[in-house]
Amino acid sequence: MQRIGYWLTSKSAMDTLKIGQRIKSAENGPPWIIVDENIQSVIVTAASWPCSLWSARVIKLGDMSGLIANPGYWRANEIELIEELPAGTLFGEQGDKIASLLDQVKTLTLSEVDELNANMAENDKAKEVWKRAWNCWNENQKYPRSHTYDDGMTLASPGNRDKEMSPANHGFLLMHDLFFQRARELEGHDAFIEVIEYGETEIELKQNWKAACEAFLQKAMGLSMAQHLSAVECATLSRVWSTVYGQEKEGIS
Repeated sequence: MQRIGYWLTSKSAMDTLKIGQRIKSAENGPPWIIVDENIQSVIVTAASWPCSLWSARVIKLGDMSGLIANPGYWRANEIELIEELPAGTLFGEQGDKIASLLDQVKTLTLSEVDELNANMAENDKAKEVWKRAWNCWNENQKYPRSHTYDDGMTLASPGNRDKEMSPANHGFLLMHDLFFQRARELEGHDAFIEVIEYGETEIELKQNWKAACEAFLQKAMGLSMAQHLSAVECATLSRVWSTVYGQEKEGIS
């Protein structure tokens, strides 16, 4: 049985990797090399972006005991690299443009954050288009969700019978995490507030960072759903981002 899927590693390792190379785990056991069966289920964290993405063949399967049936990935002790793929493959049809947006988040300045925040006022139309985009995506899924997408900035919508998470797969979640990372780098604790709800304390971005994140997420949604939304709707989602970066920026349009 051929087990071919997707393997993610750090960008720093990219120069040392090549087609046909075999990667082995240090031990004949955990930590395992994780190979996802589907591109939609590959999870990228802020700590691992930018990344190197490969299609890979499992040569030696690890211990799969203790997992649910068909977990969607393999634990491996050894894999063979088949082909390096653009990292944007992770984020759908417009993945390369989404990847460029993600890279942009990592270089955000405080002045850009404040400018995005200043331009976010009275942007209710974009919020309505965001909801419509989610509902349009949902209606086109093989297994539509029962979620109504009217409760704010939904970032992911997992289903029980498929791997799709959003129009950009895990891209919206990664973008949100990168904003937390960048805010912490530039302002430390001052970039966050504590919110207590139902006795639980949560850490949230302060208003200026929250607005900047929302502007980027809206831009990403417009890119991801461009084939399903009107030109006016896409422009509405891009409006705040474009007021700071213009209509085009390093391949993002």
